[in-house]
Amino acid sequence: MTRDRQESYRDPDHYESDEDEDYPLLRPGRGSGGPFSKVAAFFTPSHRLTKPNHAAVIRNIAYAVLAILVLAPIIWIFHWLVSDHRPLYDRVPLGEAERILLGVPQNGTVRKWSKYYASGAHLAGRNMSQAEWTRDKWESYGVKSELVPYDVLLNYPVSHSLEMRDISGRTTFKAKLREDVVKGDPNSELRNEVPTFHGYSANGSAAGRLVYANYGTESDYRKLRDLGIDLTGKIVIARYGKNFRGLKVKGAQEAGAIGVLIYTDPGDDSVTEDEGQAVYPNGGARNPSSVQRGSVMFLSTGAGDPSTPGYPSLPGKETKRVEHEMSDVLPKIPSLPISYEDAIPLLQSLNGIGPVVKGWAGGLEKWDVEYAVGPSKAAVHMVNEVEWKIERIYNVIGTINGTLDDVVILGNHRDSWPAGGAGDPASGSAAMIEVVRSFGKLLETGWSPLRTIVFASWDAEEYGLVGSTEWVEQYSPWLAKNAVAYLNVDMAATGPDFEASASPSLNKLVLEATKDVRYPSKVVEHRKNPARKKHKPPKVKEGKTVYERWAKRTRKEGGHGPEIGILGSGSDFTPFLEHAGIPSVDFSFAGHKGGPVYHYHSVYDSFHWMDTYGDPEWTHHTLTAKLWGLMGLRLASSAIIPFNVTEYAGAIEGYVVGLGKEYHEFDFSEMKGAAKELKRAAVKLDAEAVKVSNKMKTAMRMSHRRKIALLRSAKDINEKYRKFERAFLDKKGLEDREWYKHVVFAPGLETGYEGETFPSLREALREGRVEVAEKWERRVAKAVKKAARVIE
Repeated sequence: MTRDRQESYRDPDHYESDEDEDYPLLRPGRGSGGPFSKVAAFFTPSHRLTKPNHAAVIRNIAYAVLAILVLAPIIWIFHWLVSDHRPLYDRVPLGEAERILLGVPQNGTVRKWSKYYASGAHLAGRNMSQAEWTRDKWESYGVKSELVPYDVLLNYPVSHSLEMRDISGRTTFKAKLREDVVKGDPNSELRNEVPTFHGYSANGSAAGRLVYANYGTESDYRKLRDLGIDLTGKIVIARYGKNFRGLKVKGAQEAGAIGVLIYTDPGDDSVTEDEGQAVYPNGGARNPSSVQRGSVMFLSTGAGDPSTPGYPSLPGKETKRVEHEMSDVLPKIPSLPISYEDAIPLLQSLNGIGPVVKGWAGGLEKWDVEYAVGPSKAAVHMVNEVEWKIERIYNVIGTINGTLDDVVILGNHRDSWPAGGAGDPASGSAAMIEVVRSFGKLLETGWSPLRTIVFASWDAEEYGLVGSTEWVEQYSPWLAKNAVAYLNVDMAATGPDFEASASPSLNKLVLEATKDVRYPSKVVEHRKNPARKKHKPPKVKEGKTVYERWAKRTRKEGGHGPEIGILGSGSDFTPFLEHAGIPSVDFSFAGHKGGPVYHYHSVYDSFHWMDTYGDPEWTHHTLTAKLWGLMGLRLASSAIIPFNVTEYAGAIEGYVVGLGKEYHEFDFSEMKGAAKELKRAAVKLDAEAVKVSNKMKTAMRMSHRRKIALLRSAKDINEKYRKFERAFLDKKGLEDREWYKHVVFAPGLETGYEGETFPSLREALREGRVEVAEKWERRVAKAVKKAARVIE
């Protein structure tokens, strides 16, 4: 890790001149000078050393008082005439502020920021120069910024190996465990900067027979048990997809396996060689040597530094820590990520051994892979040597102070698994620079937000949302009191398709923003007609809105139009929503079926890939910056917080109905009653918010008394909106995973990424634990009723 850069600053408030000179206004005047010269002369050292003339002192004080009484009203009147009397947050109307903000982000500029962020390795705890650069860049745009340090548990790769040996002990295959250098992509030459490994993977070696476990989900391991395949002492090979990689390792560990190999199967890709695409860098198909690095922390159980569960990893030896061997969110068996090129010989060794399960085949059949489960006759030997360290990480925090104590937070992480990381996270980091630059332009106009805006560049997200979680845990009392919302962008642009997930109260905010942000206009040239002497000039065709393209695509895919998903986990919104109860949004532009493969967590997630395949015109990076900034501006500057709790109440009502259809024998009467109670209160509050918001548009014509009453109403509504999401938190936490507190939303215990509604209740029903389910039905109903009372 790079040492902190030491710089010296000259503080103008503590500047000391080499000359001993008086402040000019306190110098004695020449000649008679009138009353001001006498006042000044009184305070000079020579007068203080002589015996005072009391009559003169009284006279001088009288002159001073008279001067103040005469001049002060004149100065005040002059200042009043030349001043803007509106409050700071209203000096640039919201509509004008939006126009300015949307006009700043540029494709060429965001491309420049991406090239910087993706130019080398920036692994967690080892990206100090990027942290400093980010802070300095934000400061240059007028946003006061600082580095916030934490000392956290991380591990780093030392060495690894993987080979297969026959019964006689002869090595028949040795894996490369690294990606190829490819022509045209200089980033691939940095393949050894961060070797292929799993963050938080267990240190050690293992040797055993191989078993294929499909995606390594809970149902896949159950299927193996049903087939009589014992995983005790075996090494599991599974493909990426369906669930978080850490849960693949967790399931294997619980089944008795001693090691896990995870590969990316081309059968799960958006496009393959078989569909006529050349492999990267010559085309959009996956390069056979591509490897997905990543964390194997048990993310659906808890997030953040595993050595400080539930409390911040503050620098210093005073912080109490849990040893990594004792953590319940870290694996106890080693694992390695491998390419499908390395997986082929391993899977071939299973051919003809054990059953071939229907639906378990991937895209390697043309390489004579049968996808039989095994176990193999040959033994697999794997080594994963890692170094465990308490490492210092740095979040970059920038602040634009508002008039109120309320705070809106915009965040993106900065660390990356491979050298490069143009999609994850550099596309988000580059877009955030443009967002900060946009707000910097607003600050130049004299604009100031009503609510404080915080920009955050998180470190160590990749290991387990570490930087964001430690910050939330450190500032949880302040956030509980003041936080309005958190807007997250991780991978801003890896394709053209807009996707969003959010707390239901923010759905309307997202939809309205997409209706107000447009794709670039196009110049349409008219075809020349030789018969005409004059030709029509080019026509400018206005670009469609993000919403229009989003709606067209989703309807084409068989949907009813744009849908906003629910939040699960896998990015930095997790501690905000599911631990601290802060409404959150996460959005991106992603790839689609038939489009180029995104090499997630691979060295081929490079600037060259982005510039050639991911977002070659850099339009979606710029659109991200505009959407992100616009949502942040509206949350920070609207007199009434732009929430819609009626939508939230309707969503809860729908979740309860859906659960009832799924488990029709269970009694959900308490939850149904609570949902109706919430719906009534939500409709009433939103109606009041619209009424007050409309009145505020004509507030300038109101009497002072009516203005005060209106402001009190607005304050009351905003306080209810701000406290609403927090009502769904359960202090004791969810069943068997206390760090997660939100009773409505959490990642699925067996999926990790995908969000689940009423998580503890669903898990109990799924497992047939009736008493636990009844307990959680009551606790959920209690939380929903509490939310209704908060907004009544």
